[in-house]
Amino acid sequence: MYRINRKISLISFIILFYVITLAAYSNKYPLDSNYHRTKDIENSIKKWEIEYPNVFYSEILGYTGKDKMPIRSFKISFDPKVKSFDKPSILIIGQIHASEPLGVEICMRFADYLLQNYQNNERVKSLLRSFSFHFIPTINPEGFEVVSSGIYANHRKNKTDINSNNRFDRGIDGVDINRNFPLNWNNETQKLPHDPHYAGESPASEKETQAIIDFMKRERFYLAINYHSSYFGDLNERIFFPWNWSGAKSPHWYEMKAIASIISKNLKKDYSSANYLVHTGNTTKVGFLRDWSYAETGTFFFDIEVGGIYKNKSIIFPDNANMHIIVDKNIKALINSFEYLDINTSIVKIIDSKGKPYILSKVHYNTLKQDIVKPLLSNEKGLLFIFWPPDRKQLNLYINDRKYLIKKSKSKNIIIKLIN
Repeated sequence: MYRINRKISLISFIILFYVITLAAYSNKYPLDSNYHRTKDIENSIKKWEIEYPNVFYSEILGYTGKDKMPIRSFKISFDPKVKSFDKPSILIIGQIHASEPLGVEICMRFADYLLQNYQNNERVKSLLRSFSFHFIPTINPEGFEVVSSGIYANHRKNKTDINSNNRFDRGIDGVDINRNFPLNWNNETQKLPHDPHYAGESPASEKETQAIIDFMKRERFYLAINYHSSYFGDLNERIFFPWNWSGAKSPHWYEMKAIASIISKNLKKDYSSANYLVHTGNTTKVGFLRDWSYAETGTFFFDIEVGGIYKNKSIIFPDNANMHIIVDKNIKALINSFEYLDINTSIVKIIDSKGKPYILSKVHYNTLKQDIVKPLLSNEKGLLFIFWPPDRKQLNLYINDRKYLIKKSKSKNIIIKLIN
């Protein structure tokens, strides 16, 4: 009788463990209690402004078109109110699609980690000496409010009133901001306003798009990361970058692939022992933020799809415990990847024949022929920041149509003196 009872108890434990595991690895909507809501983001920014005035600065980039909600950004850097030209800037975007809230958590909690540790943690100190960090928790505050408040889980767009009936029709209204950028805008196949990927009535028609365009042009970031999640499970745990259009690759595809590979190396999948996949196949040729940003400003831009697959189901709204696990490992991956980026970045100073900084000079990097990609610009101190893939020892820069060969060295600083 004892053996039978013990066997029944063991079976009961196994069943209970299986049920608990299934419950833990599942979506929870409305979002669990530890997720940020709109008011939480606002309160955190206000709190950080008071507690960390020496390293924190916030601004409003613009307002949404429908509800006039602020599109908030903030900067974490030593002397944050001054634009630093001596070090590169990095942008972290929590989300552009409303139904993808995990990225907001990574964005906000990475910022909090930097702020809490910059005084005593040598690794964080070093990162802030090497980079200026900018954050946008959400490019899409209207849509984020819809999802985070529990109204509707699968709303990816903003709230543009596309049928002009003066009310919000969930699942119908809105423009996909990540299809609304000018480069390749007219290639979007989902033309009907109610389509989930509807790209808007014209390129950059949305206030959110316009605000980000102005911001990207102003800052000319060295690197940007935009977090996504795959609602239907077809793109989970992958890293995308500009571009591979049926074999036609971007001029700096190789460099971006090297950085993506480091991110992947540091980032395990949620429910398996494998690492994130670096997507090297064909990419869609539509109005993506990543492609426009790279082509227009030279920013090395990465879309990271967070949220794993468990038993053939996409888990993008995990409960509090699993959300924190996912966020923590992403923060560690960011730190490791940015340290690698720092080690492999050179500061190139361009001076004229008299030794003066050559300000805002157009520089082609790798090749002189870049029909879509605009040349890089040296900054207001004549500096340019160049990433070296691990196996590259030299590269060509073209300035005023003249080729200059630079070589990787132990020193981070390289000087190019222009020839008359």
